[in-house]
Amino acid sequence: MKKQRIYHVFVGVAAFALALIMTSCSLINDDGKYGFDDEKKDKEVLSDISEYSLVKGDMCSDEEKEALVALNNAISKNLGVELIVTTDWVGKLQQEREKEILIGETNRKESIEAIKGLGENDYVIKKSGTKLVIAGGSGRATQAAVNYFIENYIDIYQATLSYPSGDGYIWVGSYMVDSITVDGNPLSEYKLYAKGGDIDLSVVQTAFSESISGTYLEIADAVNDYERYIIFDNTGLITSHYGVELGEDSNIYVYGSYDNFDEALEYFCGDFFEELVTKKGKQVDIKSHDNIVKYSSQKEIYSKDTLVSLLSDVYNDKNSVIAGEKISGSQSMPSYTLQNYYNATGKYPAMMGIDLSYYGFNLAEMSDEDRSRALCELVDYASKGGIITVMAQYENPTGNWPLNNRCGGTLGGSEYWEELLTEGTDLNLKFKYELSVHAIFLDALKDNNVPVLFMPLNESNSDHFWYSARGEDSTVGAEYLKRLWVYIYDFYASFELDNLIWVYSPLASDGENGALDVMYAYPGDEYVDIVGTSWITEGNQEIDGSRKPYSTLVNSAKKIGALCEFSIKSGSDLICATKEEQINKFNSLNILDALYDLRSKGYSFAYILTENGTSSVSWLGKGEEFVLDDMILTLEDIAPKLIVK
Repeated sequence: MKKQRIYHVFVGVAAFALALIMTSCSLINDDGKYGFDDEKKDKEVLSDISEYSLVKGDMCSDEEKEALVALNNAISKNLGVELIVTTDWVGKLQQEREKEILIGETNRKESIEAIKGLGENDYVIKKSGTKLVIAGGSGRATQAAVNYFIENYIDIYQATLSYPSGDGYIWVGSYMVDSITVDGNPLSEYKLYAKGGDIDLSVVQTAFSESISGTYLEIADAVNDYERYIIFDNTGLITSHYGVELGEDSNIYVYGSYDNFDEALEYFCGDFFEELVTKKGKQVDIKSHDNIVKYSSQKEIYSKDTLVSLLSDVYNDKNSVIAGEKISGSQSMPSYTLQNYYNATGKYPAMMGIDLSYYGFNLAEMSDEDRSRALCELVDYASKGGIITVMAQYENPTGNWPLNNRCGGTLGGSEYWEELLTEGTDLNLKFKYELSVHAIFLDALKDNNVPVLFMPLNESNSDHFWYSARGEDSTVGAEYLKRLWVYIYDFYASFELDNLIWVYSPLASDGENGALDVMYAYPGDEYVDIVGTSWITEGNQEIDGSRKPYSTLVNSAKKIGALCEFSIKSGSDLICATKEEQINKFNSLNILDALYDLRSKGYSFAYILTENGTSSVSWLGKGEEFVLDDMILTLEDIAPKLIVK
């Protein structure tokens, strides 16, 4: 499968120090060269200022109008002179006056001659005969010219207005390039557009206007097919890649991930054009062969084999268990859960659990920027030695879910299961769409070298989900559940997702809540790497009940075993309304006591993942004592075993 490095399928910026090449204020000396000390340039007093009128172009820009108003107000306030204000239109009722102050671009020959050859940010102040010209290469430059004139040529103490004598005053910018085209199209035809929500494009505007080319580029709120854009995209899913690409649609893409987009932006506003000038000179035409991928620092992450080896070692050591926590809240960022855990315990969890479906990231509805941010945080966590386990509680593809429980309800009888597993049917296509959305995210984790404990179809022996064995009126045949697991396995194999460690996790139960035997939907040893149970407790050791669900599972499968989810049963009197009540009723040390009791009976676990919300270590209390126990392995305990410096 061909990888798309920019991920256009799903396809703020923090402020950064952009080293702009400073433009220079300059004077034209008698010999025509530029100087920098305008104090040495003679000024002439315009003694007959009251005889002048202020003139703007009949079709002038808003900036030129504002510039004229600013100058008129300054003259009125500081000199006590009220000037006539008019346009450059000439007709029966309006004639050109002999003495005029021309603001911006007008039809007067003095204006036309003065602004000839000015760049977009350049401006001129000069007296030509009886006309005083104050104009720039754009409306914004004219505003700058007027501001400079007010500051330097209106003497509020002497109540006089002056002008630079001789050839006047010219402000000329110094730019990296003389001109920029994009595959032959002028850069001025392009607008700036931010795909991510936190990108400050005013920084880019300033860079182009004052440093790169002197071109002012508008910022667009949206894109269409009729204009050209420079699109700034901070939603990339390769955390170490950024770059610049001229697309087939003639738009320029400046891309990166949520983490490294600052580097992408700084590169585009500096080194990218410097490199083009080195290759092409100061007349730059950007072509597709100028596309470039840059690399920020690559984060070193442990291998899949190293992770499996660690899990095996911990499982075979009854004195240790890796402690983790499932992410808190729908579309919540990993950093939020990590910080909550640290605040509650003083340590970071060794494992983080995420759900890609509706009750977790809900990838199908997650914004591109949040998706990139979440991925970057997961990659960063893994680079520090954190283990990532991914759950997929898929939505019911029939859409027949109760209330807002998108993962609930039933699929239906055998004909619906056959339709689901038959390529090209409506149910199959809906299900495959969610699989594809998940596959792209899992593939991105692979491209960032992150191994993943992948747990689809959890609690398939219960009645909790549409894909569970116990329906409302009947039991789903085990062969369908096994075929569904194999279908998912083969689908992801087609994406070459060899970073997945497949985890089979039924519900541990004695049958009182409707759950079937833990091996009911087991797909076969070749499709499973690790087994574990979901332990929903009411204060008892349910995994050691009369059915011995946990030991049955690990002994039958002969795989590494784990407690894939630990939670308190909804509605149980163990759940309290406040943390103060909770710590006295059931806290993290009660979980620890249960683990010690189970260990005394011969049980061992590679890891325990506490559920979010009211079942989390962050909520239950006594977290500091929990993580300090010799049995519990936190991030600082496992990192040296996974990350070899």
